[in-house]
Amino acid sequence: MRTAAFLAAAVALVAERMVGYPDWDGDVFWVNRLTPAQYPAKLTRIRIYFPANGDIAPNTQISLVFGTHPSGSEDAISPSRMRPGYGWVRELGKWTDFDVTSDAIESGDFLVGFYTSVSGGPKPMALDTSKSAGKSYVSKDGTTYQTAERAGMGGNFLIRAVATAGQ
Repeated sequence: MRTAAFLAAAVALVAERMVGYPDWDGDVFWVNRLTPAQYPAKLTRIRIYFPANGDIAPNTQISLVFGTHPSGSEDAISPSRMRPGYGWVRELGKWTDFDVTSDAIESGDFLVGFYTSVSGGPKPMALDTSKSAGKSYVSKDGTTYQTAERAGMGGNFLIRAVATAGQ
């Protein structure tokens, strides 16, 4: 077996800006749909970049979400296939790893992300705007997701998956 971090399309790993929901009080879910390079694959970690100039403070607890998207298609992602987890944002300005455990998949994608409560429009999510892979999703209720493009954000959330792949 080998371990690899992956993203379905080749995109830069630079946060050009931070995004959030203006004038929104409540939870916001930030999720990427990521395709492993090889199957079977088993998710072992979620990696999220929290910039130093973002709206999440060090030592903040966040709620993780992760799961599978067996079809691998661009259809709506299903929250019923996601599980919760928890982690702490220890440092800013670098990638933070959160250990998770998932079932192995033989096809399709992993769903990886987090949610946090916001008030008044903070911008907790780092966004790479160089080339959108169309696999970043956002939700205000954890049930109905839309792509970052459709939500007017564009780009790719700086959320990655680390998985073991192969036999």
